[in-house]
Amino acid sequence: MRLPSGFISLITAVLITLAISVLDAFDIIRLKESFMWVKKPIQKTVIFVKQIRESNDETLDAAIFQHHIIANQKTTEILEVENRELKQLLGISLTLPCELKTAVVIDRVFFEGRVMELIIDKGSSSGIDKGLCAVSGYGLVGVVYDVSSTSSRIAVLGNPAFKVSVILPKVGEAGILEADREGNLNIKFVSTYADVNIGDLVYTSGEGGIFPRGILVGRISDVEQVSTEPFLRCTVLPSTDMKKVGFVSVCIR
Repeated sequence: MRLPSGFISLITAVLITLAISVLDAFDIIRLKESFMWVKKPIQKTVIFVKQIRESNDETLDAAIFQHHIIANQKTTEILEVENRELKQLLGISLTLPCELKTAVVIDRVFFEGRVMELIIDKGSSSGIDKGLCAVSGYGLVGVVYDVSSTSSRIAVLGNPAFKVSVILPKVGEAGILEADREGNLNIKFVSTYADVNIGDLVYTSGEGGIFPRGILVGRISDVEQVSTEPFLRCTVLPSTDMKKVGFVSVCIR
């Protein structure tokens, strides 16, 4: 029995359509599987990045918190140092026969790593003038040599241009203190017969009229006797650290 050609064509068309549908379904499944193969690593990467970000956020928060703690500690330490300085200044003001004008150190002038000058935030409008003595809570600082209306410059111990008459009360000797080119503070004209020892205190003598008598200058840090010289070589360690001092008082005449 022979099938009509029209029926065969219909069956063929149905089979072709079914085959195409099956292939389409297979492609969709394969495409979906391919997409999942790509999607899973992406999802894992996103999760990993999110975890890192959350971890970094926690680390950053901890770092910021730690920074605040350190900053507060430093602020407290600075305030404690300033309070000690001001208390020392108050103490020294009671021993000096002059009015003191207290100022803040706003800058320092260095030469080869040594402080040569201090700049303070008060000037002629506060009664400060050239040639006045400057002290810290720990002792002598130097002398005012330049003044504007709102600031002043102080030549400090260690500046070769600065000299001061001093005494060593323990041995009853006097001399002139000045700095050499290396910045060492030396006392000139101390007799070789003087029993000067390391640690002896050095004070201003009051000679010359600029520096009141009795201001602590420092301690003897080295003593050398040279047979060919008529005087001792006495080196002084200043009582005021010019790199750290934050407040200075000027003796107003």
